[in-house]
Amino acid sequence: MFQKITDDVREVTGTVVQKIASAISLILFVFITFSFLCAAAFIFVLKNYGAIEACFTGAAIFFILSLAPMSCYAAASRKKQKPKPTAEAAKSPLSSALSDPMMITIGLQVLRTVGIKRLLPLLAIGGIALGVISQQRSRSSDPD
Repeated sequence: MFQKITDDVREVTGTVVQKIASAISLILFVFITFSFLCAAAFIFVLKNYGAIEACFTGAAIFFILSLAPMSCYAAASRKKQKPKPTAEAAKSPLSSALSDPMMITIGLQVLRTVGIKRLLPLLAIGGIALGVISQQRSRSSDPD
């Protein structure tokens, strides 16, 4: 029973942590890149045309940048909805273990004992390590 729970946890957390870590790093680097591009465009337009045109240019750039996530959201909402699983199929050992009040109590006690300031960096490092390990496993299992 515990083996199945740990396998479920490893499978779910591996893919989720990998996706979250990739998304966070992608968002961060894209934000920094666009910030420098916007600053460069603002300074260029400010020197050549003036402050009002530079502000309009900055607004246009940010409007165009806001269209990309909006279109992604619209495309995702148009996707075909998956049928909702039945209550029995949705109850996996992992979900039942995570919804157990005793497990939640144990997690809160660990959080209080260790402290949030010490636990957060450990969880972040553990999540990144899990993502790297699962990525290496998926690369070794996929014949390319």
